[in-house]
Amino acid sequence: MKKVALVLFLMTFVLVSCSMPRLVKVEEAPDPTATTAPTVIVLPTATSVPVVTEEIVEPTPVPVEETEEIVIPVTERTVLMDESFSFDDGSWNTGVWPENTGQDEITDGEYRMTLYRTSYMIWSQVFDFYTSDVELEVNARLHAGPQENGHGFVCRYTDKDNFYFLFIGNDGWYSIDKYVADERTALDSGWAPDGVIDPVANRISAMCAGETLSLTVNDYLLASVQDNSHSYGEVGLFTRSYDTGNITIAFDNFIVYDASDAR
Repeated sequence: MKKVALVLFLMTFVLVSCSMPRLVKVEEAPDPTATTAPTVIVLPTATSVPVVTEEIVEPTPVPVEETEEIVIPVTERTVLMDESFSFDDGSWNTGVWPENTGQDEITDGEYRMTLYRTSYMIWSQVFDFYTSDVELEVNARLHAGPQENGHGFVCRYTDKDNFYFLFIGNDGWYSIDKYVADERTALDSGWAPDGVIDPVANRISAMCAGETLSLTVNDYLLASVQDNSHSYGEVGLFTRSYDTGNITIAFDNFIVYDASDAR
């Protein structure tokens, strides 16, 4: 009886054990809202790269050969005449012209040429330097009268009907002209650029060398022409009037150079 009871007890225990649920271990899932901790990556310690320094070698100085300075010789022009009009030595014609057309005088260190008549021209005493090639320079000042005038030089003058004359006006006009057998021809003329010719005082220069005739004022070349009508003659100063008379031009520091080398 006890054995039967024990057997029944064991069978009951086995049946109860088989009907009970099994326990399984489950790992917890991470919270989906939780922020994943950043992964820390440990970088290896950087190895220092050695800096290679290049030795700087100073260049060997190269001796510089001394070059001989080239000096260009300055050719001095031969002065044929240098007139400052500091006094009247009798070389220049002075006094009143026939029919009271004009007057020349040396006063206050200037040679003053006055024209009373309109549309008229006069020239000073002319000088022969025994050369056909000359360069002329003079300071010219409008002492009295209108700016419409003409003043400058004559060159290669042989008589009153044959010569060249080169001149400017205080109004800005300039001209290179010639007389051949008492017939006048303008070789070049026109208005100078603004500001080149001063309305009162100017330094005028002219060249008569070979067949070249040129006119310069205040270091500005106004005109240069070629002509062979006259090959020889004398030089002097020149003044002319236009529609208005009573013009006085004062000249000073008249210099004549030999221009034989300029041919």
